[in-house]
Formats: sequence, C-alpha cells, structure tokens
Amino acid sequence: MFPKPRTFRFAGGVALGATAVVGSATLLGPTRAVDARALAAAPTTKPTAQTPQPPATPATPTPEPPAPTATPPQRPAAVPETKPPAQLPRPRPAAQPPAQTSGASGQGTAAVVAFARQQIGDSYSWGGNGPDAWDCSGLATAAWRKAGVQLPRTTTAIYSAVGRKVAYGDLQPGDLLFFYSGRSHVGVYAGQGQMIHAPSSGKHVQQVDLGSHYKQEFNGAVRPG
Repeated sequence: MFPKPRTFRFAGGVALGATAVVGSATLLGPTRAVDARALAAAPTTKPTAQTPQPPATPATPTPEPPAPTATPPQRPAAVPETKPPAQLPRPRPAAQPPAQTSGASGQGTAAVVAFARQQIGDSYSWGGNGPDAWDCSGLATAAWRKAGVQLPRTTTAIYSAVGRKVAYGDLQPGDLLFFYSGRSHVGVYAGQGQMIHAPSSGKHVQQVDLGSHYKQEFNGAVRPG
C-alpha cells in the first residue's frame, strides 16, 4: 500500500516541494512559488492522440511527350530526260558498179592489145567511142570489151571499179596505165615498155615508148582481167 498523498492547503498557494491534489490529478509541488488558486483554475487537458497519416502516395511520373519525328525532306520528282531524236543515217552516194570480168586469159589480154593496135591512125575525138575516132578512155573500154569485160566510161571510174592494182614493175600486156595527178589519161600497155593510146586533140591513136615522160607522170595501173 502506498501512503496517501499529503494535502497541504495554504492560503497563499502550494508549498514548495509538496504534493498537491487538484481534481483527480496529483501534482508535485513546484520548486518555486505557484498560485494554488490559479493552478486549480487551469483547465485539465488531455493529450490529443495523433491521427496516423496515410502513407504518402508516390507521385506518378508524368510521361515525357515523345520526341517529334523528323520528317525526311521531300525530293522533287525526277524529270525524265528527253533524248534527242535519233539521226537518220545519211544516204551514201551510189557506188560505181564493179567491173564485170570473165577471167580474161592470155588469149583475152592478147585480144585487148590486138584491138588497140587496129585503131592506130584513127583520129582523137573527145568522148569518141569509135569506130574511127576515139578518146583515151573510149579506146581502153572498147579494147577490154573484146575480152568480155565491161568497164565504166571515165578514167577515174575505171581505176576505182577495178580492184586489182598493179605496180609499174609488174606490168603485163593489156594492163591499163593512168597518168597525171587526177588520173585524167589512160592507155593500154602493149608490152616491151610501150603503150597504145589516143593522146589528145589534133593527134591520132598511136603506140609510143613510155620513156622518161610517161614514166614520170605514171599514177597507177589496173588489171581488169
């Protein structure tokens, strides 16, 4: 059993160090003077129980907005290239017909030389084709016609049409010889360094030695057969 608390009543207040009963509460005397009447009048307060706070809700992170998608630059539509119209090939000039040969033999070339000799003494006539007047190409084509070979009419056409060209050192009877820069003159080779030709106006068909003059002016030879 605990001793009952001692009660002190003082007119001037609670004694220092004594125990005072106020209501149902037992108070220790103050260590300094306390007004008992003021202490009795003080309201008795009970500690207020703290209401438990609900746990803090974690803040929901605000999702960041998606990064803007870069739009690739639009390329301009390619313009198809326009090709220039194809150029039509230029028409080529008609080629001279090749000389028609029948493979003239030794007898054929002999006929060529024989025909040319028969015309010695005939007059020269520009564009003449015989039988009594000739120019140089007219005599040459007529002589080869006797061997069955058809040749063009002019000197340059004859040289271009006949494919077999002959060097001066390889001449044979019946070969056609051309002279001057434009191959403007032709004669029939008769062998032994001579030729038969219709030289020019005022002259006659003749057989001449090639000599230094014609050899110097020589500008090719062909063998039609």
